[in-house]
Amino acid sequence: MQRERKQKAPTRLWFWLFWALATLIIISGITATTLVFVPNNYQETQQVNTKTSDFEISLQKNQINRLAKHFLSQYQNKQTKLQFVITDEALLTGTVKILGQNINAGITFKPTVTKAGNINLKASSMAVGSLNLPVSLVLAVLKQTYSLPNWVHVNAKSESILFDLNALKLSNGLTIHAKTIDIDNDKFVFEGGIK
Repeated sequence: MQRERKQKAPTRLWFWLFWALATLIIISGITATTLVFVPNNYQETQQVNTKTSDFEISLQKNQINRLAKHFLSQYQNKQTKLQFVITDEALLTGTVKILGQNINAGITFKPTVTKAGNINLKASSMAVGSLNLPVSLVLAVLKQTYSLPNWVHVNAKSESILFDLNALKLSNGLTIHAKTIDIDNDKFVFEGGIK
């Protein structure tokens, strides 16, 4: 009789551990699905001044990379390290600390200029460690995890990031918008003005 009771106790423990794990997996799946399909509540602001700009700025890849490094340094912390580099494509890479482990992640983008002079980065591929996760899922997590400025809009549904330059507040009333982005010819042209 006692032998029969001792054999049931380990079985009962594994039974409850199985159901706890199954519940955790289901809750994680529901949370990830919810994050992917949460709508974005932003609209791209329109270019304020359609007259000829007061000045034009032409940059090259190395200058854009230095600007990105300076900007991202303001958003780094001990758990995350981000880097944005333009080579033959736009690449956002980073290391994220999850459960005490550093995980490498990377997303490649194709940048385009919108009609309003903003920059749209359309994700073309992505990898987290050795996993190939859906871009929409990773962008949804990125949106929830990072405190981004109000002029950076992450849209997981369309798998893109919009830099709304018309909403960017610069000192002394300066405004800026993109005119040309041509990675192949190393040409990045921006127009600016003073309000």
